[in-house]
Amino acid sequence: MTRETPRTRRAALALGGSALAAGLAGCVTTPPTAGSPPEAQVTVRLTNRDDAERAFEVVVRGSDTVTDRFSGTLPADASQRVELIATFRVGDGPAEFSVETAGGRTGRTWDPVECPAFRVDAAVDDGTPTFEATCDGNGGDE
Repeated sequence: MTRETPRTRRAALALGGSALAAGLAGCVTTPPTAGSPPEAQVTVRLTNRDDAERAFEVVVRGSDTVTDRFSGTLPADASQRVELIATFRVGDGPAEFSVETAGGRTGRTWDPVECPAFRVDAAVDDGTPTFEATCDGNGGDE
């Protein structure tokens, strides 16, 4: 049996504090430095206005590479919304998003340098995707 003394208590607290700090180390983000490329973000909010479930796929491309791909099934409930967020480093050239269902595909390109915070409000009507896009930062409405 170990007898607790102020010294063993301090050692245990120090060890516990070190473990906590090590565990949280990955949770702290550092701001981008002057030399790091800027980031852009696209938020896609998707709603199903149909009376049937609809499978969907959302693809985001940043500078000709697939950045994020999301897929799933939208419930047959217009009050529910799926929100997808993709963040990527700004490269040379435009970025692109697309929304695809069994009824069709739609999308567009935008310049992430001009609009680093892009928002897409998409809906599925009669199985076909439609959307409205807005720039939420540094560039006004798109």
